[in-house]
Amino acid sequence: MLERQAHAGTSGDRKAEATPSSFSEVLFLSVAAPENESTTSEIVATVAGKTTPDALVSISGEPVHVDVLG
Repeated sequence: MLERQAHAGTSGDRKAEATPSSFSEVLFLSVAAPENESTTSEIVATVAGKTTPDALVSISGEPVHVDVLG
């Protein structure tokens, strides 16, 4: 399970956006929170999901710890 507190920057509503990178192999990533198209006025938001245990994951360019279960 991966979980990260993502800082939204300044106050005001923020929409979570992801910029995918190109890879030659298929990787599994399922985002459980926040829900798709969510917005928040909070400075910190929890991002959680599931992936493969050996995946390298980042949010806004910052590495995210992926535990042994993915």
